Amino acid sequence: MENNKYKNIAEAIINAIGGANNVRSCQHCVTRLRFNVYDKGLVNQDEVSKIDGVIGTNWLGDQFQAVIGLDAKFVYKEVINMGISSFKDAGGAEGLGNRGIKGFFDAALDYISTTMTALIPIMVGAGLCKTIAVVLGPNLLKVISDTSDLYNLLMMISNAMMYFLPVLLGYTACKALGTNPLYGIFLGALLLAPDLRAKIGVEETFGVFFAKAPVADYSQAFLPVLLGCPILKYVLNFFEKYVPKLFSILLVPACTILVMVFVMFVICGPAGSFLGTLFGNLFTGIYEGNIVVRVLGSMVLCIAWPFLILLGMHLPIVQLGVISLFSIGYDTIIWPTAFAYSYVIMGIAFGAFLKLKNKEEKGMAFSAFITSFLGGISEPTIYGIIMKYKRGLVPIVLGCGLGGLLIGVFAPQLFNLAGLVNIVTLPIMFAGGSASNHAIGTAILAICLLAGVVSAFFLVDYENQK
Repeated sequence: MENNKYKNIAEAIINAIGGANNVRSCQHCVTRLRFNVYDKGLVNQDEVSKIDGVIGTNWLGDQFQAVIGLDAKFVYKEVINMGISSFKDAGGAEGLGNRGIKGFFDAALDYISTTMTALIPIMVGAGLCKTIAVVLGPNLLKVISDTSDLYNLLMMISNAMMYFLPVLLGYTACKALGTNPLYGIFLGALLLAPDLRAKIGVEETFGVFFAKAPVADYSQAFLPVLLGCPILKYVLNFFEKYVPKLFSILLVPACTILVMVFVMFVICGPAGSFLGTLFGNLFTGIYEGNIVVRVLGSMVLCIAWPFLILLGMHLPIVQLGVISLFSIGYDTIIWPTAFAYSYVIMGIAFGAFLKLKNKEEKGMAFSAFITSFLGGISEPTIYGIIMKYKRGLVPIVLGCGLGGLLIGVFAPQLFNLAGLVNIVTLPIMFAGGSASNHAIGTAILAICLLAGVVSAFFLVDYENQK
């Protein structure tokens, strides 16, 4: 029965956007389907918005987005079953990059987003293990010591994910690009080779054929692999095309590996380290810099989150937050403001539920609250409450403004990616620092929740719909 439901939604969407022949490729994130289409004129956005199961729609350049909610991945499977190409099957970054500069940047964003999204379950699982260790450990509840077997085991699980991040990224990056993921795994393993790590602190450079490469610690690094995998795809395709079939089983992998060894150690490794350091210094400078700049930046970003999500433009900002997290080990602006926004959304939905009198609208508001509270999905509240009722924008601006102000003033450090932002992941977010950091971060989110409830209850005109 559920499969028929998702199939019906998929078929209705495809018909409304010009049919399968108008779709270049499709991919999905947590809550929405993202269609790259040939002819925007064939897309009937109003018709898609009326489909039962579609929360909202918007355009991002030539990409049409249909907001589904947590069922997006199931509808996506039905779309692919209809013969629509996935992003990687359509050529990934290479396929969309053939459409000029704009197409290149769209493809690059899709590539990074698809690569990083695939890692979220592992990040959440490892982050939860670290959270349990920190909460039970000597910094908070003091139930276990930092020398206990349980504490060390939980921290080992978390550290394994972080240490082998280049290997995990190599797999997901090549999957996103539609090329052999085993080569991507090799690129990540190459950066963690014991022989290279033995040189750290002993030598400054080492020879790579006719060049010199810097000795560096690439554990936890992700930019070198992200830069290297698209090059790998072109190199592998080149040798597969031009090496005679008789010798391909031997020469294609050998030549590909030899070329990529040079590319990774001489080009992508140093470039990735430089960019990571650059971004790390930028975020550290903001965190440690002028408090006025920090407060204004946090407030502006926090208020901007609902509009970025509404337009589907939030992914580039999210990726900057990932860069901050992996470059300096924590984030103080991007992820904290995103979480503050999410808790304001929860409060707005609950405040609307308390105030609304119409049973159907009240049920819609409660559903939106549960979706955000337990699922971390904000679109039902955005489309169903904020954009629906008169003065609906007032609570989100006030609540996010307050949340951004508190984050700018107190600068809580966020150490873990929690995937979806909901009540279940609350303990994970700020775990890893001091007890006061965890308490401040949690208190700010509680205030954001309360601000959403109060402002939605008293300031929105639920008698008038926009």
